[in-house]
Amino acid sequence: MKISELSKDVNKFFSTATKQQIEDVEEILNLTELQTKIFWMFYAEEKNAGYIADTFGWSQSKIYNELARIRKKIVKASIL
Repeated sequence: MKISELSKDVNKFFSTATKQQIEDVEEILNLTELQTKIFWMFYAEEKNAGYIADTFGWSQSKIYNELARIRKKIVKASIL
């Protein structure tokens, strides 16, 4: 699966996921503290990468890199 397809599939899942489903996914993924913050802001709160970067004083590229790592963990865990 191409990265762009993976991103679309992951985003589609989270756009309709309940809070409980998001919590269940987080529990399975074994995220770092940084990834957990990004995961909740991006997928549960639906904040964009620019907002997250500004909130924490990080670069957008750092956010995008962590989102890619999170997506890889989702695939590895066979969640989608």
